[in-house]
Parts: sequence; structure tokens; C-alpha cells
Amino acid sequence: MASAPVVTEQELAAKRSDASELVEVGRRISQAHHQLVTGCADFADGPVWIADGEPTAAHWLAPRFDACRSTVRDWIRIGRALRGLGASAAAFETGEISYSKVRAMVSIATPGNEEELLEIARKTAASDISRELAKWSTNNEDDTVIDGRHRKARGLRSRNESDGTMATSLRLPPLAHGILDRAVQAQIMRRTMQREPDGNWPTAAQQSADALIELITEPANHRFEVLIHVDETGCYFPDGTPLTQSAVVGLFPDASIRTIVHDLEHKPVNASRARRFPTIRQKRVERANQPHCSRCGRTDLLITHHTAEHQHTGRTHTDELDTYCAPCHRQHHNS
Repeated sequence: MASAPVVTEQELAAKRSDASELVEVGRRISQAHHQLVTGCADFADGPVWIADGEPTAAHWLAPRFDACRSTVRDWIRIGRALRGLGASAAAFETGEISYSKVRAMVSIATPGNEEELLEIARKTAASDISRELAKWSTNNEDDTVIDGRHRKARGLRSRNESDGTMATSLRLPPLAHGILDRAVQAQIMRRTMQREPDGNWPTAAQQSADALIELITEPANHRFEVLIHVDETGCYFPDGTPLTQSAVVGLFPDASIRTIVHDLEHKPVNASRARRFPTIRQKRVERANQPHCSRCGRTDLLITHHTAEHQHTGRTHTDELDTYCAPCHRQHHNS
């Protein structure tokens, strides 16, 4: 890791002043963003774009903003939603909460729950706001409401990129996404990774794209396991993504159900065997204890790793297992 550059107290004070000015610029942008989305909503309800013969307000505004129509549609949607959310609109206007947080909130906010969601937004980082709101929704809303919202929001959209490739955006209910994600990961682990024509190894994103194409185009019986936790707090994937009970129950008639037993401290019970490779049950216990790579933190392409070499211990014990992602596992054995 690179060392921090040496600076004097005066230089540091000047840099802190610059940083404060930068934060203030960010707040002013947030205020302008509030004016933009509310103004777009007001414009969309007016007559100008209709009189000019445009099919939608976004068609009129987008070229004048030099923005994508999908972006303008988002601004209009959020501006309209804020009309019934006075406290959120005020917090957005003053820069107390960002556009990212407002965009996440308006999908589930109502005048009745606004204050509670606003409090979550105030104390949660923008990078984590969607997950925290999803947890709140799972704990406070009826399953039929959540499932209906997920079904309505599903979609697949594609667009041309400037380099000639196609970018696809896929939005799915969490259970469907979890199954798809697990299928892709399982396919990646089945494949033999090969170098690219330029000699470099493919990135994780490139491997995922290749695996998805293979799942679609190659007729085969692809086998993989999806792990769902069910406890007193509800249903969720190992990475913490919440699921509605009704969605999980809907799997039961066709699913093979396996359990992981927890002790009184909510830790998975040991599942030890004196064999070289971990059993499926041992892997489940390890994933429940460590749902992400212990080296880099990623949550996909996970591998169960012996912390104590089997050739020395002669056993495979869950207390001596760790979770690595495939790249970190390869780096560990190559070092």
C-alpha cells in the first residue's frame, strides 16, 4: 500500500479548506437537483410539450438537457412522488439527503411511513440505502404488497453502446435474481478458465457474461444449489438480501429442502468429517458462518479453503475451513 505524502500543517489546512469547499459544492448540486426534478415534474404536467407535438415530456426535455430520455423520465417520476412527501422533499432541498437516497426512498415511501424511512436515510450511507430500505420493507409491509411491487418492477432493457456492444439491464425479484446469480456462479466454477487473445485472464464480469451465454445456448442439465436462511428474523440469502416468506414458501413443492442447525448463539452447528474434501453440509455451515471472501470481501465465486493443510492434519473440520473467492484462492496457492 502506498504511503501518504508528507505535507506541512499549512498545506494540510489548505487542503482541508479545499475539501470543505468541495462538500459545499456537493450540497449546492443537491439543491439544484431538487429544483431540477420538481421542475421536470411540473413541466410534464403542463401543455408545452403537447403543443409542440412531442409524444412525452421526456422527448421534449431530453435533447434540451442533452440527457437520455430514461434519465429524464426518472426525474419526472421522482419529482411527482416528492409532492406527497413533504419532509423528504425538504431534506432533499437542503442537501440533508442526496438524490441517490431520494431515488431509493420514493419507491416505497408514503405519507404514513415517510418519517421512519427518512430517519433510515439520514443514518445510512447512500451505498447501503437500498438494502436497508429492503430490510425495512420485509419487516414492515405485507408480503403481497412486496411481491406485487417486485412483479411490477421486473424488466429487461437493452441499449447500444458506442463501441458497438449491447448493454442489457435486467431487474428481477430477489428470489429470481438469486437463482440466476447462483446458476451463473455454478457455471463459472464448472468452466476451465482460459486466457484472452491478448494473454490476460478474463475478469469476473467477463466470466459471468460467458457463463450466462452458455446457460442459455447449451442444452444441459445444469445443477446448482441455492442457499436460503430462514430464522426468527425472516428469510434471506447469505449476503443478507431479504426475501418474503410467501416467495420462499412457493419454492417448497418443487424444491429439495435441506436444513442447517444453529446453536443457542445462532451459530451453525459443527459438521465435521475426517475426509479430504468438505461435504456439502460442511460447505453450507461454512457459508453460513462466512458468507463472503475473508480476504477481499466479495460474495460470488466462493470456495471453501482449508486453513490447516489437510496433508498435515488428516482431517476436514469446519473450524479449520475458511471462505475464499476463486481469484483469492488461486492467488493464495500461487504465492
